[in-house]
Amino acid sequence: TDAAKNRIVEESYDPAFGARPLRRYVQHTVETLLGRKIVADDVAPDTELVVDADADGLFIQEQSVI
Repeated sequence: TDAAKNRIVEESYDPAFGARPLRRYVQHTVETLLGRKIVADDVAPDTELVVDADADGLFIQEQSVI
């Protein structure tokens, strides 16, 4: 979502290092959230996982594709 994109940029932006901090943040935070969701919830087929953000941070939403 746009909120997640804005949060990721705000938390990982560092003009001195270019895109490296952004890549590390996505690998560490977003991939970890997705991995935990998949392992813990056994996500059903035809489900789309969406990264979103609120005041507490990033989180994963499940949306049925059908």
